[in-house]
Amino acid sequence: MDPLLIIIWWVALIMALVLTVVAILEVSRVVHHLREIDRLAKVTLTAAGGIAGNTAVLEVLPDVLATAGRLGAGVTAIAAVSASIRAGVGRVAVVLGGGGR
Repeated sequence: MDPLLIIIWWVALIMALVLTVVAILEVSRVVHHLREIDRLAKVTLTAAGGIAGNTAVLEVLPDVLATAGRLGAGVTAIAAVSASIRAGVGRVAVVLGGGGR
């Protein structure tokens, strides 16, 4: 065999080995990043489930606001009645000589 041919053959084999090592390193990096993406996707899926559960109650928010408005009106009415009762008790106290507070 020609020595030049053997040298070219060994150079080609060494270059193929170097390129194979580089390709294996790149594939290793890709696999690592794919695993990280999978891990983050699982975390995101869990978080998305929680967000969906928390926002599901927004559908009934108008009903809650309407009920709160009625409760607020009831509280206002009770406050007016209690002020009227307090005024009446104060007048009774003055009439009975207690001085009214």
